[in-house]
Amino acid sequence: IERHPWVRSADVRRLYPDVIEVDVREHVPRALLVRPNLVAIDAQGRAIAEVGRSDMALPLFTGVDASLGRDHPDLPELVVRCQLELLRDVESLLEGTGATVSEVHFSKRQGFTVYAGRAEVLFSHGDFDRQFAKLDYLVSEEGLRLDSAIQVDLAPEELAVVVPRAGARSG
Repeated sequence: IERHPWVRSADVRRLYPDVIEVDVREHVPRALLVRPNLVAIDAQGRAIAEVGRSDMALPLFTGVDASLGRDHPDLPELVVRCQLELLRDVESLLEGTGATVSEVHFSKRQGFTVYAGRAEVLFSHGDFDRQFAKLDYLVSEEGLRLDSAIQVDLAPEELAVVVPRAGARSG
């Protein structure tokens, strides 16, 4: 049973006289890592299993390709951990809004883009706490809505830039 990729662990007990009890704990997928194939990953970033075209309503992690491993062998794992951190943080702001995170994209040049609701939220490399604090302030204190077609750039040191998303229709 434990050889199945979706099984995290299993316990088998025999209850006398004629009962066998099987307790199976499954891996819980947290996101789908887009490589040449989709790979379900858990909350720690560990690969669970390759999945076909997925009907799972999970965020996509994109931009983690083979070239990252050539740059440094630990880089793909580090990028996925950052994507998980950003996913958790942005989802906490979306609670109760009905909006969800659909994708967290990584770019070597620009950093991370979180697609949340209809918004694109750009995080530069590093110092996510400072950038997230700005986003949290904009949402909780200034009433910024991530279900709007906007782009939020959190990279500038002292401010955040919020603009209508290119190509978005005003309504």
